[in-house]
Amino acid sequence: MKFLHSLLAAVICLTVIFSACKKDDVFTDRLSSGTLKDSSGNCLPSSVHGVYNSGVTLLVEHYIDVHVNVDSVGSYLIATDSINGYSFKGTGTFGVKGDNLVRLYGHGTPLFGGVNVFTVRYGSSACTVAVTVRGSVAVPAVFTLNESAGACPGATLEGTFSSNIPATSANKAKLGVVVTTPGTYSITTTAVNGVSFSGTGAFTTTGPQTLVLTANGTPIASGAFNYTATVNGVSCTYSVTVADGPAAAVFTLGGSPADCTGFLLAGAYQAGTGLTSSNTVTFQVNVTTAGAYSLSTNSVNGISFSGSGTFTTTGSQTVALTATGTPIAAGNNTFTVTAGSGTCTFSVTTAPGTVTPPVVNNDYYPLTQNSYWTYDEVYPGSTGDTLKLAVNGTGTFSGNSYTRMITTFPDASTDTIYARKSGNEYHAWTYTDQFTYSVFFDVGTYADIIFLKEGPTGTTWTSATYSGTESGVATSLKYVFTISNGSTSITTNGVTFSNVIKVTQQTQVSIMGSPFSTIETVENYYAKGIGLVYAKTVPTGSTTPEDELSIRHYQVN
Repeated sequence: MKFLHSLLAAVICLTVIFSACKKDDVFTDRLSSGTLKDSSGNCLPSSVHGVYNSGVTLLVEHYIDVHVNVDSVGSYLIATDSINGYSFKGTGTFGVKGDNLVRLYGHGTPLFGGVNVFTVRYGSSACTVAVTVRGSVAVPAVFTLNESAGACPGATLEGTFSSNIPATSANKAKLGVVVTTPGTYSITTTAVNGVSFSGTGAFTTTGPQTLVLTANGTPIASGAFNYTATVNGVSCTYSVTVADGPAAAVFTLGGSPADCTGFLLAGAYQAGTGLTSSNTVTFQVNVTTAGAYSLSTNSVNGISFSGSGTFTTTGSQTVALTATGTPIAAGNNTFTVTAGSGTCTFSVTTAPGTVTPPVVNNDYYPLTQNSYWTYDEVYPGSTGDTLKLAVNGTGTFSGNSYTRMITTFPDASTDTIYARKSGNEYHAWTYTDQFTYSVFFDVGTYADIIFLKEGPTGTTWTSATYSGTESGVATSLKYVFTISNGSTSITTNGVTFSNVIKVTQQTQVSIMGSPFSTIETVENYYAKGIGLVYAKTVPTGSTTPEDELSIRHYQVN
């Protein structure tokens, strides 16, 4: 199949393509389940792609492929820890059970050369993958602890420590250090009273700095407990006081394993608007033993729910969880609550937002290196990002310099096209039949095609006529572009974009010398400083879009 829809990087009639790619997919709003390991407990195959250099920001070609054995279809988030300034993450939807290949894209900038061993996590399974970074060999930082008579002077604690209440990322110990040589560090204390402290990272400068260690585990008993940090043979001790906490509660979730019973939603949920303590959900539980509890959900669409407390009585009662985060897009989102081996689910609908992202570039189709965009294909049952477009490199064709655009598709395949700006015009160097899925010339030829202009409403232009054969039949093709609105706005995925140019493209075809006729109409919306934010394709004779494309994430440098 020719990936015509790679024209996301050029002029974007790509919406017509996706309907051909989604026919056999099975989608679900539920969270998937599965493992990174085989039936014998061994990690499934994985592979590392891209060349990694210290000090060079990761791009679309830097990724890890992992195999996942899927037990139940649904959405997924698979990520690694962050080491040496970078990490890997992949999100999407599993449509079939069994072996699936998932691509985890790299984010960040490696600080030092060397071998970094990442832990990949999915559900309760974890596997390791080693990534080699070129450049100055990663050396351990040289630093000393602030120590006085065996103690850690100036050590401070964050968060409340209570028996039988799990430590969270808010439970930290901060120690003073003096760095003499920048480099990486990894420190873990021994476990005392069910809790240990650890921290990894890198010091990039010398001088006095703060070493942050995060608590892990659940305090067993109350009282004062000493923890010892050791660096380069020098140790110091700090004390952690654990308050009395209740015994752990024993309870089940109402409605498990289906919808949470007694579910009530409070607060407003709007794309682009941060949530507050007024955003809560309430549902029923059945308590058999009173005591402490801690509940949380998975993260969906940029938000999650959590809550902790103490059940003082047994029997049926309600529990409230508070939302955190900022919804990314409008739509319906399903969350899963887990307690022990039981789960229940609830749904939250996010309304469209009114936030216009800041403009950091004056072009309507930015071509700055290392910029990227991800898009959702909109059709029944679709969820999550489906495409990623990244700017990476340049090329010269017919005497013109272009920017290289790499598109990565849901099946992990990639395609490359080139674009440039000249005055107020945006050009694509690509196949002549690239802007339509309705024509496939038997022999592909390249051309420079203007797909966008900055101008007033009513501006129109027509491409050259491109001729060839399709399945041996003489066929001619041309595109007619019109600026339908030179200054408009559009809301997509819950975000309103202003300073938008709407370009309407009519694809016209002539068969064996017959008069040209329009076979489809494509509407493309380009936001200033951002690029393509929305597109839809309507076949001639229909009023219903065949497909739509909506921006989800982007970074314009």
